[in-house]
Amino acid sequence: MQTQFNKSAKKMKARYHCSVPGCLYFNGSERFFAEKKLLNQHIVKVHAEKKYSCGKCTKSFGLDSLRKLHEKTCGIEWKCTCGVKYSSRESLLTHARRTQHRLPDHIINPDKM
Repeated sequence: MQTQFNKSAKKMKARYHCSVPGCLYFNGSERFFAEKKLLNQHIVKVHAEKKYSCGKCTKSFGLDSLRKLHEKTCGIEWKCTCGVKYSSRESLLTHARRTQHRLPDHIINPDKM
């Protein structure tokens, strides 16, 4: 892990870089994490051994909690009001944001149901 400091800022802000060569966040890259916990989260999600497999599909995860979160919506088809279908809620939300399509409240805020 490499840390750089922005000396021109009034408050010293750390820049945390990934130590895995070839990573978009590798030292020397313009991309970085502002907090160490975000770097650690990145390492677990992207670079850690994926030893927890979904029972419904072929995806694997570095943390069992991420597998459980994935399995809650695995296999669900997400459909935009324009008719385009997606396999993940996140992909549908990205599509709707980019195309400025309106989605029902139960898709935007699923916790409020």
